[in-house]
Amino acid sequence: PEIEDVVRITQRNGNVVKDGQTFEQLIDYVDTNFFEIFQLPIIEGTYNGILESPSSIVINETNAQKYLGDGPWLGVINHQYERTHIVSAVMKDLPDNSHMNVGFLVPHDRKVYEENSSGGINDLERWNGLPFYVYLKLRDGASITPIESTINAWVDRYFPPDISALVNIPGSELWTPRFVRVDKIHLYSP
Repeated sequence: PEIEDVVRITQRNGNVVKDGQTFEQLIDYVDTNFFEIFQLPIIEGTYNGILESPSSIVINETNAQKYLGDGPWLGVINHQYERTHIVSAVMKDLPDNSHMNVGFLVPHDRKVYEENSSGGINDLERWNGLPFYVYLKLRDGASITPIESTINAWVDRYFPPDISALVNIPGSELWTPRFVRVDKIHLYSP
């Protein structure tokens, strides 16, 4: 009841194609509700339905100019990972001191995780492959304390028992989420 919304972010290397040349860039894969939690400034486009299509891409201003030339950019086709994305918005560049370094935002794509599978199991299906930053938005007046006090029991309940048995350690001692307020990440992040 304390949590109002959740969003996951993961970064992966990807290729951006411009004039037949390929450039490696970090691509942020995000849940489609990303902009409902983070109201990053948009300079072209709107928040409405910004990441609903699997082919959507939101690009920061620097990358839009670098890879797509002068605007307007909405509807421009961008090629990545042998996939075609259509620019749904352009966001203002974030300050250099931001903990988020986002240049390309696309919705999570199961195909990308399947390409990085190991033994037939992809990052979405294995505990040691959770390369996500997870952001929780708490309801007004809610406290993180009840979540912090129960998270270890939750991890122990869902952590693969064969891994815990192999090392004879509870899952919560092998993998423990840490909660840090967004405005404190620079100073207190583990």
